This record gives sequence, structure tokens and C-alpha cells, in this order.
Amino acid sequence: MPEAQLVMAAPPHRVTWLEKGAFTLAWALGATLFFTIGWMAAAPDDPHGAVSLGARSGALLTWVQLCALAVVSAALATLLAGRRVSDVGIFAVVIGLGALSLRGANATFILQQADDVGASISSLALSLGIESVAWWALIGAAAGASVLTARWCAEWLRPEAESGEWLALALYDVPGIGAALSGLPTEERTPARHGLEHLGVAVVASLVIMSLFSSSLATHGIRHGQACFLAGASLGVGAYVAFRVVPVRSALWSLLAVGVVGVISYLFASLRTGSGLGPAPIPAAAALRILPIQFIALGTAGVLFASWSAAGRAYLLRSAAEAAGARGGRGSSTATSARARARSGKGRGA
Repeated sequence: MPEAQLVMAAPPHRVTWLEKGAFTLAWALGATLFFTIGWMAAAPDDPHGAVSLGARSGALLTWVQLCALAVVSAALATLLAGRRVSDVGIFAVVIGLGALSLRGANATFILQQADDVGASISSLALSLGIESVAWWALIGAAAGASVLTARWCAEWLRPEAESGEWLALALYDVPGIGAALSGLPTEERTPARHGLEHLGVAVVASLVIMSLFSSSLATHGIRHGQACFLAGASLGVGAYVAFRVVPVRSALWSLLAVGVVGVISYLFASLRTGSGLGPAPIPAAAALRILPIQFIALGTAGVLFASWSAAGRAYLLRSAAEAAGARGGRGSSTATSARARARSGKGRGA
């Protein structure tokens, strides 16, 4: 048997203005819920403080409340706009987290606060790294809510009832439980080996890009917008490179890369020596110039944009022989056959 691999085909559906309106409403709903209700749960004890689990007493309870809000936001967004775009619930939560972070101060406040108490860069970086894992887990809760909503409302949310197509939500590719969550056969999902290769490429590419663009940060002050762009762009471009090098069926493996890159970034930052942050709290490490909530939210947003851009061409699981024929016959009947198969229900990414 030839080895199975993923190749691209043309998208079978064009998004309508009504569907675009549903997307906008879903994301606006996520932003509104977190900006209002989320602030009640996560407002820092210091009225001028930043949104951080470490800036509020009862961090665990705060995380549980925000996790519940993420589940509700993701479920509602999936109901509103989940018919044509995969992982729209995750993106709604990402928008919500971004809106929530804007209500507080930026990373400069945390750096100054740590400097006031004489905290070391190592201890600060490790605590922020742990916090980034907590925000990453919240994204996982949103992904789970999206899948469960799609399963419970399958007749409404799955367009294969009309055209034989299905959307690739992130958790559909989880080894072992993906088939149970999606109800799809194994051959319709990304092989675990391809997924791990994709994860490795995404992590390496993201870290390389982040390192290149932050190499001279030690000589510059903190520019918050620049730090936010660096986090989102690095992970987004890294994910896009991974989709081009090792195509996969869903955004799962690139979403995993967000957490891995975050942990590695904070670990590297913790290796810097020194008893304190210095007279001016301006760390060279890019991860310390942005709040963990913003690092995870912007990184996830970049990954989802890369996933939609790549998966919009509908990755199909096909044999190596068919893939070779598709590569050798672009513009011929082979390409036409691939497009036909995308429309006939062999699978598509939103």
C-alpha cells in the first residue's frame, strides 16, 4: 500500500455576505462577553494593574470563571457561524481575551512591579510561563466546546447534509479520540506522524522568526504594539510555513505549537542572569515585553489565520500515487478530479 499523504484541492464554497455578518457577530459577542463579564472575574486587585492571573487574589477561581465564559462564548460563536468556518468558536474567545487584556495595563506594569520587590528575571519569567500554560488550557476548553456544540447540533452545523462536505475542527485530529468526536473514519483525519512533523516545523519556524526580529531588543525601549505584532506574526508565519511544508487537516497541531513556543520563550527568558530587572525594567527577551494572555491570544489568532488561508484550499487525504499524479498534472484532468472530489464530500478545511 502506498503511504497516505495530504494534498490540496480547490475550495468548493465561497463565503456569502450573510455568513460574513454571522462571523462578525460571533466575534463581537466574544469580545463583549469578556470585556464586560470577563472583567468582573479578572480585574486586577490594583485598579491600575494589568490583566494577569498573578495580579489577582484567587487565581484558580478566576481561571475557572474565565474558562466557563470561554466555553459559553465558543459554543455561541459556533452556533452563529460554525457552518462554514472551522474553529470560529476559538477565534471568538481569542478576540475576547484580547479585549479583556486591553482593560488593564500592559506588561510594563508587571515588570515595574517585579522590579520594585526585587524579583529576578528568572522567577518572573517562570511565573509568566506557568500563566501562559493556563491561558493555553483555556483555548483548549474553547476548542472542546466548539466540538461538542458541533456534535450536538450536527444537523445544523454540518454542511455535508447539503453538499457532502465537513469542517475540520481542531480536536477532530486528536489521536485516539478524534474519530469518536467527529464520527469520521480514520482515513479522513491527519495521521499522527504528519501532525507531529507539522508541530515541529511550526515550533522551529516560529522561534527562528521571533529570534531574528527580537535580536536587538536589548537596546530598545518597550513598544507594546511592536511586541504584540511580533508574537502574532511569528506564530502565524510559522504556522503558515508548517502548512506549506507538512499539510494537515486541521489547526490542532499549530495550536499546540502556540503553547510550546510560549513555554520555550519563557524558559529562555528565565536563563538570563542578574538579581533584578535593573534600574529600567526593559528586558531583552521578547516574551517579557507582552502579557501572557496577549501572547497566547495573538499567537492563536495568527495560527488560525494561517490555518484558514491554507485549509481554504481543502486538504485531501490521498495515496502517494494519487498525490504524485496531482503534482505532475496541474492544470489537467487530475486537478479537475481533485476539485470534483472536494465537492463530492471527501473532505474540506474551512
